[in-house]
Amino acid sequence: MKTKQLFSLLFFTLIYLGCYAQTYNKPKEPTFDYLTIDIASGQPILHWTAPSFDPQYPNPIGYIIYRGSLLGSTMTFFEIDTVDQNTFTYTDLNANGNNERLHYKIASLGLTEPSRLSPEHAQIWLTTKYDSCNAKLDLYWEHYYNLDINGWSNPNRKKYQLYWSNSPDINSFQLLSDSISIFTNKYSISNVQENTNYYFYLTLERKDKPYKTYSNLNHIFTKMAIHPEYM
Repeated sequence: MKTKQLFSLLFFTLIYLGCYAQTYNKPKEPTFDYLTIDIASGQPILHWTAPSFDPQYPNPIGYIIYRGSLLGSTMTFFEIDTVDQNTFTYTDLNANGNNERLHYKIASLGLTEPSRLSPEHAQIWLTTKYDSCNAKLDLYWEHYYNLDINGWSNPNRKKYQLYWSNSPDINSFQLLSDSISIFTNKYSISNVQENTNYYFYLTLERKDKPYKTYSNLNHIFTKMAIHPEYM
């Protein structure tokens, strides 16, 4: 009788363990938390979190960084680097987010094959137009791409903050506005001076976590318009 009970216990134990054994060859993808720009150097910095533990998936042995390139009208992602499994931030030394809008994805590295790629992230992209007739600057920006995933949805994010300076020195910037709606992508500045350098950048923060993303550093020179000569 005892032998039969032991066999039954062993049988159900094997079934239980079999249910929780690894059934997938690929690890799960990481959570791409956010992308930001070091405005002094233009270098993009990626932050991510390891996938949650699941006994049916192998653990990552590292992470693969992919940068996007626009081929025709299609954004195509190419592997640019690999880091170990204990690294959760990456600075792309070969890209400049002040010169162009950058797009990234991340995957977990597995023993035999990588995970699927994370959702795409791209920085806030800020541009400026000078209206010399009205002495006005109009700032426009493309919102952070994929902002509504990974906890960056509307209830968890603050309003945009806009900073300005007449110099690219990071220590010279001043807060111009901290109440720009997250649903707008335009801000105008009146009474600007002619023949003057203006520098701007935007930031956006999470309310529930210490995440803060920076746009590119945008520069414009308010060149004086050539006034018409009248006879």
